[in-house]
Amino acid sequence: FTDPYVTNYWPNCTEACVNAEVGARFNTGMEVSSLQAAGAIALYSCTNELCTGLQIVSGAKATCTYDAGQDCTGFQFTNLSLTPLTYYRVIVDGAITSVSGVPLTRLNYADDYSWTFRVREDASLCAVDRISLSPSEVIVDQVGAQQTFTGEAFGEADSCSVSGQRLSGFSYAWGWVDPIADDDIDDDPLTRVAEWQNGLVDTN
Repeated sequence: FTDPYVTNYWPNCTEACVNAEVGARFNTGMEVSSLQAAGAIALYSCTNELCTGLQIVSGAKATCTYDAGQDCTGFQFTNLSLTPLTYYRVIVDGAITSVSGVPLTRLNYADDYSWTFRVREDASLCAVDRISLSPSEVIVDQVGAQQTFTGEAFGEADSCSVSGQRLSGFSYAWGWVDPIADDDIDDDPLTRVAEWQNGLVDTN
């Protein structure tokens, strides 16, 4: 019965890319139906810098992101089209619960959790500088075994993040190529290592 709370969120700056990923991470697994319920997590555009006037961003939908254990430990918005020179506010309903049924804690916006960010003036998409793949390596020992991988795109280091802004994965085409045996690892044809190569996630 761990008290759930937000451990990290992004963007957290005033120079976010128009294709920035908007999301957050929790310290424990969250109840999927609670997190993805209508209105549980919402994105608003602001009418002023203080974000006192809010307008819901139509079509923005928060979906779960999962850890290696297949727990919903975060969220990100899909179908986003961020507008340059615009402030935004994310509001997470304090009533969402963990898998243990405990409501969100460490609230900072009345009975909710919230943060704001601004999109930069430049309307061009930020380019992908690197890809983070999690888990980075998996060995399976059964025919037909499956493993879920999560790939995240990051831009170059900038004023928003020294490690690069998280970029929306929905802005790019992702795909797996047919796996082949990796002779550099061992002679077992069932061994596969996932890596990012030539703009595609390959298993080789």
